[in-house]
Amino acid sequence: MAKQEINFRATDGYRGDDSADAFVMTSSNLVYPNATPQGFTVGWTDSGSLGTGDRSLSVDARLAGAHFLAFNAPTRIFRVTLPAAGTYDIRLALGYPSFTHYGKVDMYDGASFVTTLADKSGQTGGNWADATDTAYSGADWPGSNSAYRHTFTSTDVYFHLENNGAVVGNRFLAHIALESVGGGAAELAGDATAAANAAGDITTEIPLNGASIVVATATGALNAPITLSADASAIAAATASLTTKIQLAGNSVGNADATGGLDTGITLGGDAAGQSTAAADMTATITLSGAAVAQALANAGIDTSILLSGNAGGQADATGDLGGGASQLQGAATSTATATGALTIQIQLAADAVAQSLAAGSLDAPVNLEGGVSGNAAATGELSTQIQVDADAQTIATATGALASTAVPLAGDAVAIATAAGDLNTEIKLEGAALNVVSATGSLTVSLEISGNAAALVVAGADLTTNIPLNAAAIGRVLAAGNLSGGVSTIAQNPNYTTKGLWRNYRVAA
Repeated sequence: MAKQEINFRATDGYRGDDSADAFVMTSSNLVYPNATPQGFTVGWTDSGSLGTGDRSLSVDARLAGAHFLAFNAPTRIFRVTLPAAGTYDIRLALGYPSFTHYGKVDMYDGASFVTTLADKSGQTGGNWADATDTAYSGADWPGSNSAYRHTFTSTDVYFHLENNGAVVGNRFLAHIALESVGGGAAELAGDATAAANAAGDITTEIPLNGASIVVATATGALNAPITLSADASAIAAATASLTTKIQLAGNSVGNADATGGLDTGITLGGDAAGQSTAAADMTATITLSGAAVAQALANAGIDTSILLSGNAGGQADATGDLGGGASQLQGAATSTATATGALTIQIQLAADAVAQSLAAGSLDAPVNLEGGVSGNAAATGELSTQIQVDADAQTIATATGALASTAVPLAGDAVAIATAAGDLNTEIKLEGAALNVVSATGSLTVSLEISGNAAALVVAGADLTTNIPLNAAAIGRVLAAGNLSGGVSTIAQNPNYTTKGLWRNYRVAA
């Protein structure tokens, strides 16, 4: 880690106990540039009106002297060129052993204002303000002063020694220190911006607040837990493997990209949006609430578990296999799962939620629906799905190959449609005003139980085997282009219905 201490004095040999990280600024080397043994470049951009002083042999070496300006002197700027941009801890001593201090220090990242480190008016001699604007005595400052942490996007840092409105007195700068922070944490607030870049591996933990932005990039492995709130944005990118946990709240946005494997856990709240992309395998756990949106994309296999509530939307896409433990949606949430290989997903929906599962290969999708939700499951290969639908829920299951729909229980005004370009095997129970349509271009085996005002339509392009008991005002229709077997009708509790009424068995000539 790079570290630079700067002690402000009149002469270089006044104290013999400066640390190995210290560079002494004197009356003979005031003006920038001064290259330090520690790899920094330092100096005042203009030395006009500057005074220098050696004052105490008894206090800590960092407080022994100062460079100073009278109250009516113009602002003077001390420049530090860093070895590299990144996160640094800044320490400061503003004051003098024997004179009252008036003035402040503002810090800039390149041309961008960062913060006022200290602002004191009438601070008595023998006290020094640190980088958090807290004043300590000469005895307490060495062990109690606190650092201000900032992630610099520029390599040039400017410290402005300014008048703060005082009409008397001087402003005294005794000490500045900068120390790079490796890994650890970058904490950002307000409109702050942080960038972490590495040609190799990088490990960083980044909490963000306000409209702050963070970018973490590595050509090797990247491990970056990121926490965002309000309007913050985060991007984590790696050309190798990436491990990141992104927690988003408010209107924040988080992106995670890797050309290798990606392991990410994304938690979203409010209007937050999160995206995960990987060219290789990806493991993603995503929790969404409010109007949040999450997207997970992989060119290879993807394993994702998505929990959605409110108006949240979640999408998972893979060109390889996609395994989804659970996609649970509530409110008006939306979820999409797409794979060109095998897709395994379990979807539970409530209220106005919508779920869609698409696969170019085989698809295994148990779907539970409640309220006014809708769920779609489609596959160009085999599809195995178990669908439970309540109230106004709707589900569609489609396959260009074989479709096995173990059970489709429907209640309320629910609607379920199961369509297969090949064979279809399904068992369906309908209640209330539920509607079900089952269609197959190949053979069809179906068992239907219908009650209330429910209606069922069964169509087969080849042979059809069916057994349909009906109750009350239920309706069942069966059509087959091949052989038809079964076709049992039981109409109970309504003597007006006969086998010649609303229930018919058809055999259509091929």
